[in-house]
Amino acid sequence: MESPRPKRQKVYKQETAKVIWMITYAACSIDITHEHLHEEKVFCDECYTIQWRESKYTLIHLQQKKKTRMSVMNKAMKQMSEKHGIKGSCITGYDTLMCNEQDEFEMADHPAFKRMLDHINKDIAFAYWLEQGGSIKEYRKGIFWKHIITTDPKTKTHGQLVRQIKEWTPIIEESASIRTENELLRSTLIEKENELKEMQNVMSICDKQNEELTMQLIKKTKECAIYQQRLIQNHIDHTLPSHSP
Repeated sequence: MESPRPKRQKVYKQETAKVIWMITYAACSIDITHEHLHEEKVFCDECYTIQWRESKYTLIHLQQKKKTRMSVMNKAMKQMSEKHGIKGSCITGYDTLMCNEQDEFEMADHPAFKRMLDHINKDIAFAYWLEQGGSIKEYRKGIFWKHIITTDPKTKTHGQLVRQIKEWTPIIEESASIRTENELLRSTLIEKENELKEMQNVMSICDKQNEELTMQLIKKTKECAIYQQRLIQNHIDHTLPSHSP
């Protein structure tokens, strides 16, 4: 008899740890701070919080060696809910906890990320904390650095410049097309203006001719009136003969 085959052990897929997380929670909750997260063993070095409509959003970044898994984030959310009354929430198309997933989701596409970036570019204040201190616009290693449009070109990284060139390329191409169209319209306008000038010149000549003819007509009319008056004085019929049909 064949010996029984050993049972195959189940292979459990281990979660992938991530460095960037977006947390969505109820607007009535207190702001999530880096202290709250550090207390739950989520050691971020960047923490941004903004309130928008019915929700609050906290975006965090962790160092590569301290990146964390979804299970840890879920546990942290549960603990913050029990300790501080922070209630997770979500918006259409986005979960309470979101992280960058290769080929699936880019954090820059999240509405709250775009809202924060808009505030940064417009210099509208919102809550944030950086482990190294300083300003968001000065932190070259920060989450938002490559997205900030007000950065001085001289201080931009190669990646930022490449990104900007890619964004400007279709605008430049469209501008070239519009420039060509404008040149054509300008040429057409000049042509039409020349035609109009020629017509005005013709009209001016016609006006002069009409004026001369009018003066001649007035002169002839006066002469006719003088001759008519002489005929009357000499008792001569001055009426024009009628033409029989």
